[in-house]
Amino acid sequence: MPPFNPSDELVSVRLRALARRDGVEGLMRSYDVSERTVNRWLQGGNPNAAARRSIVRRGLELTGPVVQDPSGGFSTSNTLYRPEAIAFQRAESQRRQDRAEASIATAATPEEMQMAIAMGDNTTVSVQEAAAFDRRLQHLQEWSDRGGDWADFEEYYGYEDDWDSFRSAYEQMAG
Repeated sequence: MPPFNPSDELVSVRLRALARRDGVEGLMRSYDVSERTVNRWLQGGNPNAAARRSIVRRGLELTGPVVQDPSGGFSTSNTLYRPEAIAFQRAESQRRQDRAEASIATAATPEEMQMAIAMGDNTTVSVQEAAAFDRRLQHLQEWSDRGGDWADFEEYYGYEDDWDSFRSAYEQMAG
């Protein structure tokens, strides 16, 4: 049986999560490599096979597990890697559940109770919703880090957005 060979995307996501938690210095100590090597990895360079496997194992607690799709395969489209997306999915699912429970508790008529129960059936945030949130957040973070002109954001990413719109949409969704 061949050794576990994680995908480049999984290694990259978990490496970035470890870098956020431990810093470049922590990664240098963990893998006994230079700052230049860690920076090369963070820019898309490939760690050796043993380091890749270690990065994926150590980063699991920060990014969550890879999700298996119904056909039995593993797909990046069904997987949330970034801690921000995982936190969003958990928090928003909990908010929806809390809202549904409050509606059930305050229902005064049988019709209101049926509506509240039906609302409770849709409390889980889908992977697609969380991935869309994550993609939007990541684009905004990349654009900010790059120092891009916000007037050019739409041309680059194909949709118009800014931090104020993002916050407004998030606050509206959170209630």
